[in-house]
Amino acid sequence: MAHRQRIPLPGTASGRCALTALLGVLAAGSLGGCRTSSGHPGRPSADVVSTADRRIRVRLDKSIPQFVLRVEGGCLIDNDEGKPLLHPLSELDRSVVAPDPDDPSKLRVGEFRLPGPVVRVLPSEDGTLVYNDRHYRGYLVARREGNGFLVINVVDIESYLRGVLRGELPRYFHSETYRAQAIVSRTYALYQCYVHGRKRTWDVTADTSSQVYRGRDAEASKSNEAVAATAGIVLAWDGPQGRKIFCTYFSSTCGGMNQNVENVKGGQAPGPLRGGVACKYCKASDWYRWDTVRLHKDRITKDVKRFFVNGGYTHAEKLARIEEIRVLTKTPNGRAIRLRLIDKNGFVADMRAEDFRLLIDSGRSIKSTHFDVVTESNFIRFENGRGYGHGIGLCQHGAEGMARDGIRAGQILQHYYPGAALVKAY
Repeated sequence: MAHRQRIPLPGTASGRCALTALLGVLAAGSLGGCRTSSGHPGRPSADVVSTADRRIRVRLDKSIPQFVLRVEGGCLIDNDEGKPLLHPLSELDRSVVAPDPDDPSKLRVGEFRLPGPVVRVLPSEDGTLVYNDRHYRGYLVARREGNGFLVINVVDIESYLRGVLRGELPRYFHSETYRAQAIVSRTYALYQCYVHGRKRTWDVTADTSSQVYRGRDAEASKSNEAVAATAGIVLAWDGPQGRKIFCTYFSSTCGGMNQNVENVKGGQAPGPLRGGVACKYCKASDWYRWDTVRLHKDRITKDVKRFFVNGGYTHAEKLARIEEIRVLTKTPNGRAIRLRLIDKNGFVADMRAEDFRLLIDSGRSIKSTHFDVVTESNFIRFENGRGYGHGIGLCQHGAEGMARDGIRAGQILQHYYPGAALVKAY
């Protein structure tokens, strides 16, 4: 399925391997590097803190006032620099983690009062960490930010993927679809980790803004097998600066053809993300075609105005009720790229169609930008809708259709990412 060539990640020197680059990113992060294991009672085992594997920082929550934590066994509690805050515990009962009411700059973990704004919880055994009643592998770091907490799960990337696949694919999908998704999700996570992780204290989120991650409780035999069967395999392409991984975007249903990443993200598209790949396999999806959506102009105006104001657009406050929406540009198969919004005073605002659909109910109502627009007196209709999601890269329902036709994971990926190569990153 893949040859064993090692590839440099974006920004690395050609002689550095992906594993070295990834560990370098994690070690440099403000959450602190991984710790070596110890035989001392209460010390974490190697699969929790070893530097021999690949760690990724998953943002579970941000700006939450408090949370519930427990550990089903021994654990260490320290800050993010390895300074112990408590003696090793034989277990941590269900405890609320919140600011100390007597000193908000400090924390309380149940009955324990801790100095400082950061706590790290390292279980002695992998998978015994329970955050808000959900099990996770690896360890947890919580940091006070403003009036809330930033909560991060630091976990081996292969364990992370086992908690991702069931959040991204239905249980009944084919094993080859799961294998294809495992490679895509691994590549996506590594790309985010190395390219964006240096700029922040986390690499990926646990929701659809990155990939849906549900921890140990989401693991199942099919997803575990897919991760194991594809261990270390990623997608890369031979660009002007040599062979590198790229951001492997994916969506639920492309509706007949995927599109160029430039239409949504801007910039210059790597070869495998230039779109135009015909897909006859996603017709079985419930969202291959979707029902007409009819939105009141006042609702559209409110959402669009908030978007422009938050984005710092000049004169956004002056936007009056939007009376008309026109499609300015489309892809060859009919997906809107840019929209023109015209208010009752004739003020014109242009925006990306993908931005528009996402600001309306986070994209749950207008499921894709493949639509026709019809203006009524008080409403705007979006009809002839097709597909679900941004339509870049892999079409998950299309991949399922290919798998049901007997096509293997590697062939599926090379179909949706033309020119991409399957390689071993570690």
